[in-house]
Amino acid sequence: MSYQSSDEDDDLNKAIALSLQDAEQLSSPAPKRPVVIDLISDDDTDTDDLDQPAVRDKPPSGSGQKGSVVPDNEIKLEESLVIRPQVRNAETKHANSQAAAKPVNQSGQELSKPSDIKEPTAMMSGLGGLDRKKMEEERLARAEKRKAISSQPENSDVAEPPLKKAILGPGLKSSGMSDRPLTDKPGGRNVAGKSDTKLMKSEPAMLADIERFTPGPDDTRRLEETSRTKMPEAQPSKDQQPRMGSGVQYPHGVVKQTWAFGFPRSGDIKIEEVLQKNDLDLAVLSSFQWDQEWILSKLDMARTKLILIAQAVPRDDQEEVRKSAPSNVRFCFPSNKDETVSTMHSKLQLLAHPSHLRVVVPSANLVPYDWGETGVMENTVFLIDLPRLAANKVVSIENLTPFCRELRRFLKAQGLDSKITDSLLKFDFSQTAGLAFVHSIGGNHTENDWKTIGYPGLGSAIQELGLANTGPLNVTFVSASIGALTDDFVLAILLACKGDDGLTELTWRTSTSPAYRKRTTKEETLLMEMEEGFRIMFPSHETVRTSKNGTNSGGTICLDPKYYQREQFPKELFRDCKSKRAGLLLHSKLLFTAPTHMNADGDRGKAWAYVGSANLSESAWGRLTKNKSTKQVKLYCRNWECGVVIPVNRSASSQNIDTPATMPRQTAQDHDIDISSIFEGVVPVPMDYPGLEYGQGRPWFRNEQ
Repeated sequence: MSYQSSDEDDDLNKAIALSLQDAEQLSSPAPKRPVVIDLISDDDTDTDDLDQPAVRDKPPSGSGQKGSVVPDNEIKLEESLVIRPQVRNAETKHANSQAAAKPVNQSGQELSKPSDIKEPTAMMSGLGGLDRKKMEEERLARAEKRKAISSQPENSDVAEPPLKKAILGPGLKSSGMSDRPLTDKPGGRNVAGKSDTKLMKSEPAMLADIERFTPGPDDTRRLEETSRTKMPEAQPSKDQQPRMGSGVQYPHGVVKQTWAFGFPRSGDIKIEEVLQKNDLDLAVLSSFQWDQEWILSKLDMARTKLILIAQAVPRDDQEEVRKSAPSNVRFCFPSNKDETVSTMHSKLQLLAHPSHLRVVVPSANLVPYDWGETGVMENTVFLIDLPRLAANKVVSIENLTPFCRELRRFLKAQGLDSKITDSLLKFDFSQTAGLAFVHSIGGNHTENDWKTIGYPGLGSAIQELGLANTGPLNVTFVSASIGALTDDFVLAILLACKGDDGLTELTWRTSTSPAYRKRTTKEETLLMEMEEGFRIMFPSHETVRTSKNGTNSGGTICLDPKYYQREQFPKELFRDCKSKRAGLLLHSKLLFTAPTHMNADGDRGKAWAYVGSANLSESAWGRLTKNKSTKQVKLYCRNWECGVVIPVNRSASSQNIDTPATMPRQTAQDHDIDISSIFEGVVPVPMDYPGLEYGQGRPWFRNEQ
């Protein structure tokens, strides 16, 4: 006789009861809902200020309920923002609605906590068509699902990875698109693909966060402890509590790898832990690839205002998107000064909470596979929690840290509302004093603007942080996409790592015509240094083929074979990039830089790392040119990008990163520095180092999946 759990008996009883109920009764208006937060009113005086708290609606008079009634004609975010597939199998739709209605945890038990579930905003009347037979079939399907989940290793802290397809819209791109610019033509209009169904005009969606949040200890600690206490790591067990703590958790900043389905947790982070949705007042999100339904399921849209910085689309479509959006969702479509459109590749997040502003700079797009939910890809995330200043107190523009100054410059260039950029002054950025926010702004830049953007901006930031170095450097660039590289471009990146603003390489390149150009002695010396100490980490074809999901996982790992086959392409700098978590592919964009000759006492001196969205390409970092007649210098960037420079030794005023540092070691080869030991406790080194040459193999080429 087969064993039947109590919750399965309950399911069966519910199925019987439902099948006996009158269909008309089931089609009655939806029940009253919990208290709704009025995030953005129709009043023109309303604000998008990061400092603005959310305000709860008062219950209707005489309602007798603690919560307010949601009008039938209210536009719900779940109904209006998500684009559903045009053709959908009825069986799949039915199964999805059941999964949304009853979340399960790893042990197969249903979660009953109301906050974990969003009530379906539509299809309620469809329940009248369910009969006992169908309910019983669905109960058996859920039982099989639980059995599959329970068979996973206990220490993997898994949740069933969503396999839903990307959702398309003219404003937000498909998560099925590869992570690379849409066009090779400078200044051209990059427009997301059209969809038969416009963004915001869709059938209602049933959204529920069915994933059980990963258990683990709360990371919140007293401020004075963070500079000397290692971040606690989750020790998986069945009785752990979610790591969804609110408040300031990373006051000095931290860098983590993203969680990956099926792998033990070890200091990583999940999207839910980044968002802290329970008290999230305002989220400013940007991405190159989007899965709207997925990211909305991670937020409490009854509470949170949402601003999406998305790839620009034609103005008519922009207006349609804005008009169709519910009142608590707004859009920003950045365009260049000349009204052309560049690729929105930045992944910056600004998350405003009652106690702090969390600034997040990930390499991950807003799609489930970039955040580990399919267990095939990993990314890197920088985040820092900036406490809210006392009421009515703001920081003067003159006293801004360089980090805050450049963050505001970047946001203003994107066209974000001035209320947002001004409200940054209401938070304490003092702990960013030893960091740099580096960015690329799409379009052409002249006069002195170019010195703060792209690789010239990187060089300027290195100078400002006091990290400039004239000696040999060991540089390791981890990139998920590679452009049409040349020795000149890599040399420009190397010089930027030393603190150069780009003029040195530009002068060499433009001093004579290419046909008569002869490299100077200093150029030749730097080229030798580059060949010995500059490493580009990019996966081989074999590494992708043998990854967890094989070549199907390589869609956002990009290198055009025609680039690689060019004579001037620096093949000798490439090394195979293999994740330390065997089978995962890296989508991270990391730059590790350290002096080749370390001090005898082990001081890591001027070592630093970059964490962000910029791959190794001119599209990401820009290209400097000089007008032959006017001699005016101009920088052109095809992409919008952003990242953070993190010195290993932070200044006393900013303390250290929220994990302890250790002493550096040399590898077996004297000329190779062990970057894992140099950056341990500061920035995780997620790949095997120093990495193998391709040998008889070759790198992974785009579109091979």
